[in-house]
Amino acid sequence: MNGISVDKRYKGLHYEVGQLPKKLVDSTLYWQLPHDVRRCIYFLFSPIRIERLRRFRTQKPENSNAQSLRPFCDTKSIFVHIPKAAGISVGFSLYGRKTGDHRTILDYQLCCPKKEFESFFKFSFVRNPWDRVFSAYSYLKKGGRNNQDLEWSKKYLSQYNSFEEFVTDWINEDNINLGLHFKPQYKFICSQGDKLEVDFICYFENIEDDYKYIRNKLNIGQDLVFENKTTSKKKDYRDYYTDETKEIVRSVYQKDIELFGYNFDGSSLHSQLAQRAKNFPDAPQVSKDNTPQTTK
Repeated sequence: MNGISVDKRYKGLHYEVGQLPKKLVDSTLYWQLPHDVRRCIYFLFSPIRIERLRRFRTQKPENSNAQSLRPFCDTKSIFVHIPKAAGISVGFSLYGRKTGDHRTILDYQLCCPKKEFESFFKFSFVRNPWDRVFSAYSYLKKGGRNNQDLEWSKKYLSQYNSFEEFVTDWINEDNINLGLHFKPQYKFICSQGDKLEVDFICYFENIEDDYKYIRNKLNIGQDLVFENKTTSKKKDYRDYYTDETKEIVRSVYQKDIELFGYNFDGSSLHSQLAQRAKNFPDAPQVSKDNTPQTTK
């Protein structure tokens, strides 16, 4: 993702994994191949004009709402934006514009040669799965952010009159992959075998301190501004779950819960930050009274 030139062998690169033939994307063998070999195979299966990729990577878009990977190139960082985890606020506050939208870490691996990809600082924000499901449902029930969200809501949510009914009838391992807002978080930042491919995990529940940490590390951005904040009083997701729906979400999002260390009531933050601090001693931790704090 150097933004200057692309090896002639790599003409036709497309940055979306979904454009590859499905059998190739689903192949375990494919993802076991070396990074740059996967890229070469990808180019062969998905030839498109190189100008499209080069423009997406290097040209400055006309406005801040147009997607661009240029800020990632300029700052040698990659922010993987998981839906419903404050990604719009983080992206605009750090980079001053819309960046890669909801592309997965595997998309960025295909964009970048191995050496370049490994040199970038890669991070993402994750959120309590029970809270995220409730937030996504509430958000889309109100029409979401654009026409695409509205149409998705009409197709999949219009028949449900309550959150309980929605979870009981709709949430399962197949359906959650029909919309980005319900897609498991690990699928955005892990490769096959559930290998975590980002360098640092930030927690939505500790967003202010974690954002400050990222901002200071990259030496970019401004104070965190919430771009997509609801105007109504925030509801406590725990009030909307029954024992049955709680267990449905636990079962369907088991990998997210285990990988990121969540529990239903949200009391896991202390252990999550303590575990992270083993690899990043300078990262935000919690005080003895269990309140998040930034270490100096």
